[in-house]
Amino acid sequence: MNFFLQLLFAGIAQGAIYALIAYGFNVTYWTLKVVNFAHGSCLMISVMLSLTVYRMGMPIALAMLCGIAATGVMVGILERIAVRPVLDRASGMGWVVSTLGAGIVLQAVATLIWGTQAMAYPSFLFEPTDYITLFGVQISLQLVLVVAVALLVMVAMEAMVRRTIWGKVLRATAFDPDSARLRGIPVQRVVTLSFVVSGALAGLAGVLIAPISGIDPGFGLNLMIKGFVAAVIGGLGSSLGAMLGGLAVGVIELFVGGYISTAWRNGVVFMLLLLVLMVHPRGILGHKITVKA
Repeated sequence: MNFFLQLLFAGIAQGAIYALIAYGFNVTYWTLKVVNFAHGSCLMISVMLSLTVYRMGMPIALAMLCGIAATGVMVGILERIAVRPVLDRASGMGWVVSTLGAGIVLQAVATLIWGTQAMAYPSFLFEPTDYITLFGVQISLQLVLVVAVALLVMVAMEAMVRRTIWGKVLRATAFDPDSARLRGIPVQRVVTLSFVVSGALAGLAGVLIAPISGIDPGFGLNLMIKGFVAAVIGGLGSSLGAMLGGLAVGVIELFVGGYISTAWRNGVVFMLLLLVLMVHPRGILGHKITVKA
């Protein structure tokens, strides 16, 4: 029973990280119906930058904030150079190739700067030895922090989209950009800001998971893939769906690895994705997209 609970709690924490990454996908999807496939590399850059400035003598909390802020700015610039030109001049799914290419470039640059050796990330708030006991199982307080932050972000995003002027602006931009412009909404600024927020969420996910997992220039790619799977399973554009999808992916991944084999973890997760798409192509909480002609 203890082993079951350990896997369950670890899966929930891992799923919370995937949910945070899925939230970042949702923010850009709300405005442009675009997914940034450089998300994992941006997450990794945030962690590497924060670790670098920490080693230069900056307090860890401030270093993490610097990494998150720098990643937000970087993703805003990425929208300008890798997404906007493709949307203006090309048709179809050109943004997929451009953002994937940007992610590969960022990973290559990170490898040149920091090398390929895995590094440890310093603890924040809690040490690796800090635990609470729940139902007889020891749970790392760092994992509890991850889940708490993910829930807080979900609530904040839902409140922002449904109850604030910014949320109304986002919805108007997503529904009909031309009409939004006619009503005085600075559509391009809204889009750029959505990418900045998406990048900040990627950075937040990175600095939360780094003390647990360790880091290297390639560690963001797997997280991005699982976060995207979580977003699709839950329904792109839904904050609650992102949380449910993330938890489903995290828990199933840990149970498969614990009871069957770690070699099956990714395969079963993608089988779940295919099953959900066959039954409900828009995801669990996805909504039908209305396109004006």
